[in-house]
Amino acid sequence: MKIRYILVLAIVALSTYLAVGTGSQKENVNEMKAKPEVRYLAPDFQGMSLHGEEMSLAEQRGKPVFLNFWASWCPPCQAEMPDLTSLHKTYGDQVSFIGINTTYNDSEEAARDFVKLYQVDYPIVTDPKGEISKEYQIIAMPTSFVLDADGRIVYKKMGPVTIEEFERVVQPLLKKGNP
Repeated sequence: MKIRYILVLAIVALSTYLAVGTGSQKENVNEMKAKPEVRYLAPDFQGMSLHGEEMSLAEQRGKPVFLNFWASWCPPCQAEMPDLTSLHKTYGDQVSFIGINTTYNDSEEAARDFVKLYQVDYPIVTDPKGEISKEYQIIAMPTSFVLDADGRIVYKKMGPVTIEEFERVVQPLLKKGNP
């Protein structure tokens, strides 16, 4: 009876180990499923910038990325933009900043006026059909994501991002030896 109990316990332990693993195996980022949630690879996208340049998220690999969805008519987006332009001036050489204008519920003209008003000097991608916003499941604006150098989402926030929040999330990524 005691041997049977030990045998069953050993089988359960072995099965658990094989199913769960040790947790020490690092997932291959290229094999991860893309999903707009923390710990997942950020969904790739391609879009046209306000300057008429084709851009993709995949091109940004190699350093952290700050991704911000916004609209010109959105008061919280207006409130956070001075901080974001300031952060870009401070961290722009270490972190890729990309704005996504939700052009499907805004207009390109309004987005251009907004960018000029707030002196935004990082790339703004337009989303005229809402495809990027749908892929990222945007339900409120602004919504921001911070990605590590491998494209994995490490932070997601619905609502304005403060300078303190940004630095708290980004500083550890820069200390890991990212450019």
